[in-house]
Amino acid sequence: MRRAWRRIAGGLGFALALALTATPAAAQRAVVEPRVAIGGSALVMGPMSLGVASADYQTPRGDALPLFHADARMAASPGAEGHVTVSIAPTIAIEAAGAWLRPHVVSRIDDDFEGAAAVTSRLPLSRFTAEGAVLVAVAQRGRAVWFLRGGAGWMREMAGWGTYAEDGAIGDLGLGVKYWWHTRARDDTGRLALRVDARLAGRAGGIVIGARTFRVAPLVAAGLDLAW
Repeated sequence: MRRAWRRIAGGLGFALALALTATPAAAQRAVVEPRVAIGGSALVMGPMSLGVASADYQTPRGDALPLFHADARMAASPGAEGHVTVSIAPTIAIEAAGAWLRPHVVSRIDDDFEGAAAVTSRLPLSRFTAEGAVLVAVAQRGRAVWFLRGGAGWMREMAGWGTYAEDGAIGDLGLGVKYWWHTRARDDTGRLALRVDARLAGRAGGIVIGARTFRVAPLVAAGLDLAW
């Protein structure tokens, strides 16, 4: 778990350094964001492998006899995300975000010792996340503001109506755009933006089978931000 947190922190630091050094002229021209904005998005996370494992029986001689093989993956997951964004500089903002997803774990069991046919099962999960992130504006085209986003945080995955739960670490890096299609001339309050994010979302821990390695899946979110 500590190694996963180091990977997430390293990736976040790299993304921020890249955002602050790349295209400096574009960043300086980026629009001044409202001091505080709240928003919500619908999101979809792409499929992700959860590992492979086999069930082995130890014979009286001490040999391992494979009974069956299992391969699990998380199907594409819909969900929702809420966030509060606070600007700390003309082109830099910090964000607190929480999300809920409803993934399904698809498991295929085959290579049965007794020759039974392969079986595929689906197990619904609930996934809750909380994270902090940094947004850096890198370019502006009219009312559209492009930004880099990097975040890290905590997740909990639950199955069986909460009877089984596992915690883990999450991190994500990506690119987004806000289009301020409603503004007020003299006051930030009431400004409304369409926001779209595309990220690579990583996780360590949670409900997996086999080795607890760091896993990555694409994530797309779209919603509205309202200046407060």
